Amino acid sequence: MRESIPEILAPLTDQVDWDSAKKARKSFANGNCVELAPGEGVVGFQDSKQEGMPDRTRLVVETGVAAAFFAGVKAGEFDL
Repeated sequence: MRESIPEILAPLTDQVDWDSAKKARKSFANGNCVELAPGEGVVGFQDSKQEGMPDRTRLVVETGVAAAFFAGVKAGEFDL
Protein backbone atom coordinates (compact mmCIF):
# COMPACT_ATOMS: atom_id res chain seq x y z
CA MET A 1 0.00 0.00 0.00
CA ARG A 2 2.78 2.49 0.87
CA GLU A 3 4.25 2.22 -2.65
CA SER A 4 1.04 3.60 -4.18
CA ILE A 5 0.99 6.81 -2.10
CA PRO A 6 3.66 8.68 -4.13
CA GLU A 7 1.83 7.81 -7.37
CA ILE A 8 -1.39 9.29 -6.01
CA LEU A 9 0.30 12.48 -4.80
CA ALA A 10 2.60 13.00 -7.79
CA PRO A 11 0.17 15.25 -9.72
CA LEU A 12 -0.03 17.67 -6.77
CA THR A 13 3.63 17.64 -5.80
CA ASP A 14 4.61 18.24 -9.43
CA GLN A 15 2.60 21.50 -9.34
CA VAL A 16 4.75 22.95 -6.54
CA ASP A 17 7.90 24.99 -7.17
CA TRP A 18 9.92 23.43 -4.35
CA ASP A 19 13.02 25.45 -5.31
CA SER A 20 11.12 28.62 -4.32
CA ALA A 21 10.31 27.41 -0.79
CA LYS A 22 10.54 30.10 1.89
CA LYS A 23 11.14 29.74 5.62
CA ALA A 24 8.96 31.57 8.10
CA ARG A 25 10.25 35.00 9.13
CA LYS A 26 10.12 33.96 12.78
CA SER A 27 11.75 30.56 12.34
CA PHE A 28 14.24 29.25 14.87
CA ALA A 29 17.97 29.66 14.26
CA ASN A 30 18.45 25.90 14.70
CA GLY A 31 16.53 25.23 11.48
CA ASN A 32 13.38 23.87 13.10
CA CYS A 33 10.76 25.40 10.86
CA VAL A 34 8.28 24.77 8.11
CA GLU A 35 8.95 25.99 4.59
CA LEU A 36 6.18 27.04 2.20
CA ALA A 37 6.43 26.66 -1.56
CA PRO A 38 4.10 28.17 -4.16
CA GLY A 39 2.28 26.13 -6.75
CA GLU A 40 -0.41 26.31 -9.36
CA GLY A 41 -3.53 26.49 -7.16
CA VAL A 42 -1.72 24.70 -4.34
CA VAL A 43 0.71 25.40 -1.50
CA GLY A 44 3.48 23.01 -0.53
CA PHE A 45 4.77 22.56 3.03
CA GLN A 46 8.06 20.87 3.89
CA ASP A 47 10.28 20.40 6.94
CA SER A 48 13.49 22.43 6.78
CA LYS A 49 15.38 19.86 8.88
CA GLN A 50 14.99 17.29 6.11
CA GLU A 51 16.78 19.29 3.43
CA GLY A 52 18.65 17.00 1.06
CA MET A 53 16.87 13.84 2.19
CA PRO A 54 15.57 11.74 -0.73
CA ASP A 55 12.31 10.86 1.07
CA ARG A 56 11.65 14.34 2.48
CA THR A 57 8.21 14.73 4.03
CA ARG A 58 6.01 17.11 2.05
CA LEU A 59 2.38 18.14 2.25
CA VAL A 60 0.46 19.77 -0.59
CA VAL A 61 -2.94 21.43 -0.14
CA GLU A 62 -5.14 23.68 -2.25
CA THR A 63 -4.60 27.41 -1.67
CA GLY A 64 -8.07 27.79 -0.14
CA VAL A 65 -7.31 25.08 2.43
CA ALA A 66 -4.00 26.77 3.32
CA ALA A 67 -5.71 30.17 3.63
CA ALA A 68 -8.39 28.72 5.94
CA PHE A 69 -5.70 27.08 8.09
CA PHE A 70 -3.69 30.32 8.43
CA ALA A 71 -6.86 32.29 9.24
CA GLY A 72 -7.70 29.76 11.96
CA VAL A 73 -4.21 30.04 13.44
CA LYS A 74 -4.44 33.84 13.51
CA ALA A 75 -7.90 33.64 15.10
CA GLY A 76 -6.61 31.34 17.86
CA GLU A 77 -8.73 28.35 16.82
CA PHE A 78 -5.92 25.89 17.55
CA ASP A 79 -4.23 25.01 20.81
CA LEU A 80 -0.64 25.64 19.74
